Amino acid sequence: MQYAVHPLSTQIHAEQPTTSYSEFKRELLSEIGRCLQVPVNILLGDSSKHNYASGRLDHQTFFKSIKVEQTHCEQIVLNKIFCNISVEFLK
Repeated sequence: MQYAVHPLSTQIHAEQPTTSYSEFKRELLSEIGRCLQVPVNILLGDSSKHNYASGRLDHQTFFKSIKVEQTHCEQIVLNKIFCNISVEFLK
């Protein structure tokens, strides 16, 4: 089967600098991580573009935020469950 080609058609050339797929993927995941409050080096599992102090600081603050969230959930959910169990046990 032959396709008709318009005589004035030309190939479109990119005029702007293009990025490689790995850079695109890194930026896309970085934006996703920002919404979830996850540093990009933790999200990617790669700290190669960070120095030691920067990578360590990202890990410390991220895992501290997880601990704070776990403690908050514990106070809201588990304390209610334990209170209900203790009230039932003491009856």
